[in-house]
Amino acid sequence: MFLFLLLDRRQHHDELATFHLGELLNRAVKLKVTLHPLQQAFLDEAALQCGICTPGLIMSAKALLDAEPNPDEHRIRFWLSGNLCRCTGYDKIIRAVQRAATEMQEANK
Repeated sequence: MFLFLLLDRRQHHDELATFHLGELLNRAVKLKVTLHPLQQAFLDEAALQCGICTPGLIMSAKALLDAEPNPDEHRIRFWLSGNLCRCTGYDKIIRAVQRAATEMQEANK
């Protein structure tokens, strides 16, 4: 399983972006970083299985939330339409993006 580790480039510019899950967790502890709200939402909503599609989905969802902080389901599906997932289906993925959007908005209040 692979996940993206989204880091603040100002603090961790020399770190790689993709790690095996075990390495991700070890690096996160070592660097004292937390998962991005999108990553945490994907874990909480069980929106990933094998991890092949996860990096593309996370990056597409991040670009969407940067452009549109409160997208509806239709916009989320449109922005993620170039990513194929054969494991989870898309309902959990959509819920994860919606959850992340809500949590990111609440954090910015």
